[in-house]
Amino acid sequence: MNESHVFDPKHVAVLESEDRKTWQNPEEILELIDLNPDYVAVDLGCGSGFFTVPLSRKVKKVYGIDVQKEMLAFLEQKIQRQKIGNIEPLLSVKDKIPLENESVDLLITINTLHEIPNKKRLSQRYEGYSDQRDRQ
Repeated sequence: MNESHVFDPKHVAVLESEDRKTWQNPEEILELIDLNPDYVAVDLGCGSGFFTVPLSRKVKKVYGIDVQKEMLAFLEQKIQRQKIGNIEPLLSVKDKIPLENESVDLLITINTLHEIPNKKRLSQRYEGYSDQRDRQ
């Protein structure tokens, strides 16, 4: 099944709601990941930056990647308001990540699988983006 649904940017307030933090708290979830302050990370399907911004406080650099210009514009406004210097928003096309292979240490994607039409292809593609140095 290759159907997908892309989030409507007009409803970005839903992504930023305080209610969301009660069932999907980024700080608590990121604490479960063994993060290194030297990591370069990707938030794939970053949307409003709900996870991107908290992740940026724990790693050296975060690429916030999304297929929607409107969502990246929202993230860019958030970056400017909060004076964050280590997030780089990147526009992507549906199944292509705009980064070189082995250029990141960590890739997260939250609440995005329903938006990805070919999950198997994406899984095969993103394996090459992670730097294998720290893996055993």
